[in-house]
Amino acid sequence: MSEWSPWGLDASAVSELRLSRAIHAMDTGDPVTAALEAEELLDEDPDNLEAIVLVGEASLDLIYFATARIAFQHALSINGGLIKAWAGLSLACYELTDLETCASSAQEGLRLNKEDPALWYYLAVALEQLNHHERAEQAFSQASRIDGANFPKPLRHAPELWAQALTSAMELLPVTLRDWYKRFTVEVHRFPDIEELRSSEPPLSPAAGALYLGTPPTLGFGDPWATQPEKVRVFTGNLERGAPLPTDMARMVATALRQEALDWLGLDDNMLRLS
Repeated sequence: MSEWSPWGLDASAVSELRLSRAIHAMDTGDPVTAALEAEELLDEDPDNLEAIVLVGEASLDLIYFATARIAFQHALSINGGLIKAWAGLSLACYELTDLETCASSAQEGLRLNKEDPALWYYLAVALEQLNHHERAEQAFSQASRIDGANFPKPLRHAPELWAQALTSAMELLPVTLRDWYKRFTVEVHRFPDIEELRSSEPPLSPAAGALYLGTPPTLGFGDPWATQPEKVRVFTGNLERGAPLPTDMARMVATALRQEALDWLGLDDNMLRLS
């Protein structure tokens, strides 16, 4: 029998209402409300599978990857056949720099459904950064075959083309950023160093297009324009996943450089637009 409530709704009806609100919030791009409604429901029903998965999905959107990992692990302990939970766990582990678990989670999901493009893609990115290049290319091909629009196969470009793209990218930056970048080195690398990513808390994303080396000035103390990082690294392997044509490469590099500069300088994203 349902628990009686003096407000006219029994406990099961309240749970259904919270779940409905959480689903609607996720569907309308409001992960904060989705997480709050789902967590309220879990206070009353800790093993509600739909609510657990919603917490995981909302946490991915909110970049709370450690919370997402816990949620998806809990969901899979209740039902190991949830493909979207394997996909969510794989993505969360990738962003937390746990590439091995990212790959193994994707493989577990693919045992249930070999036609899920996201699982193939997460497997591919993990394998690529674990230096299993042939298997990674095969997984990228599978993801692209199933859903090429959302998971295009990376286009590989020679290092010389990336060097040219870096030179052209500087011309796309606003003059103030261009002059700032002249004060230190910008290098081209294939992928970020995983151990370096793990030195931050939480870890920096392995999918970064560029990263600065150094510690930016504390916001509100001193002039950030008077400081600069030791260097900035551009990661071509990650940028290639956007399948850029040669004509797109310079703008892709410029976008990554601009984002790192804004982060260092503490500026809003609407400032210092590209040419």
